[in-house]
This record gives sequence, C-alpha cells and structure tokens, in this order.
Amino acid sequence: HLEPPKAQAATENNPQLHQKINRLMDCLTRKRCLLVLDRFEVVLQEGTNRHGRYKPDYEAYGMLLQKLGELPHQSCVLVLSREQTKEVKQLAHLKGSVRDWKLEGLQEQAVIDLLQDRDIHGTPEDFRRFASKYGSNPLLLKLTAATIQVTCANNLSNFLKHDTTIVNSEFVENTFAQYFQHW
Repeated sequence: HLEPPKAQAATENNPQLHQKINRLMDCLTRKRCLLVLDRFEVVLQEGTNRHGRYKPDYEAYGMLLQKLGELPHQSCVLVLSREQTKEVKQLAHLKGSVRDWKLEGLQEQAVIDLLQDRDIHGTPEDFRRFASKYGSNPLLLKLTAATIQVTCANNLSNFLKHDTTIVNSEFVENTFAQYFQHW
C-alpha cells in the first residue's frame, strides 16, 4: 500500500517512497503476479479539467505507474479507472507492453436479458427505452431492476411511465460506500 507522503512537496526526492516502489518492482520481477489498482480515479483531482492530474500528496502513484510501464517485469498490472492517467496515455502510445482499453456499456440485448432473467416484463419498445437510459452500468441495472420488482410489480411499462431516474450517481456512490464498509 503506497500512502501519500505527508507534508512532502517533492515526491521524487523521497528515499522511503523510492524504496517502497523498488521493493514492489522487485517482487513483480521475481514472481509472476497480478496487481489490480481498482478505482484509480480516487487519487486524481476532481473536476472537468483534471486530465489525469493527481491530488496533492498522491503524485507517488504517477511515479509508480511510470516505473510499472517502463521497467521489465513478468507480472500483469491492471489499472481500473474512469479517468485516464497521463502515464498510461503516454506509455500506451509507445506500442510497448502497456495497453489502454475503454470499456463501453452493455449491449441492448444484454440489458434485456438481465431484466427478463429477473422476470421483468414489458414491450420491446419499453426494453429499448430502458436500455438506452440505464444500459451502461451493470450494477445500476441490477439495482434498478430490484426497484422495478418491488415498486412496479415487475412491470417495466409502469416504471417508465414515471420517467424518473431512481438510481443516480449519488445513490451508487452511497451503495458502494456501504458495500466497502463491510470489507
């Protein structure tokens, strides 16, 4: 776990940080590992102009990504983020071992299958409208499907008549927060 260096403006001049990164790189070189850095966007600045900039005191993660992309090792590193970091962007363009994939939402048929698996019924047009509105996030779909089951007796048409977004980003963030508190 790389913690942000407290009260140190120059991350690059922090010998303890370099030692931690080097130990990790040594491990990734000696043994074949899978390192997953999930929800990486939480170390990036918020707002529309953040463009992969790190929050104050989190610049060490940029150094880590740079080393992971530049130094040879036999491991696989998976960075999951809603925002692309400048290091990944630069390293992916070099056509080396770093790859960058943007994941799209579910296909319309997958959304329909998910709803029908939960015994939710409606017209083909209802399913298309729902897929268009909620189709990008499987967790959102499952949460909304549960709402349809409870409040609309599995009737998608009744749910869509209200034209209300039941599940929004704040709801999802709170749900994730509750989920991760149990870990």
